[in-house]
Amino acid sequence: RGALATGYRAPSIDELYSDYSAFGFTGNPALEPETSITAEIGLDHAYANGAEVSATLFWGEIDNLITLTPDFSTLENVAGASLRQGIELSGRVPLAGGASLYGAATFLEARGADGTPIPRTPTTDIVIGAEVPITGRLTASGNARFVSGLYDAGGYLPSFTVVNAGAEY
Repeated sequence: RGALATGYRAPSIDELYSDYSAFGFTGNPALEPETSITAEIGLDHAYANGAEVSATLFWGEIDNLITLTPDFSTLENVAGASLRQGIELSGRVPLAGGASLYGAATFLEARGADGTPIPRTPTTDIVIGAEVPITGRLTASGNARFVSGLYDAGGYLPSFTVVNAGAEY
């Protein structure tokens, strides 16, 4: 599979004119629309036992990216073309009794027009998890998500892992 697309995103009314000055944030009426071009190519495969794997290479260029200012007081456009490119991998393996294991990983390079990392965009995002049916209507699930390479305020934040558990009825 593959795709090639262009995009256009005008700033929202809230991004332009909001007044949350009590919280230190106001809109920016000078924001310009974002425009983009993106491309991806991928491969999916389903095995006879129900297992699935997927891989996608992607690339995108965004002109006039709308982002928060470093002090979080308003929004601004990043002049020039910002780049996002990387690979996404995922898979799912069925187990006995309707249970399954799954995983996904994204490895991303996101840079502004000046070559600096785009803030709050991780370079690595990996999740592994499981789903287990308990009854016909109740399913338990759990996963662990590892994130690294988050750039903010002029430096990289520490990597972290979040563990989630849930049930669905």
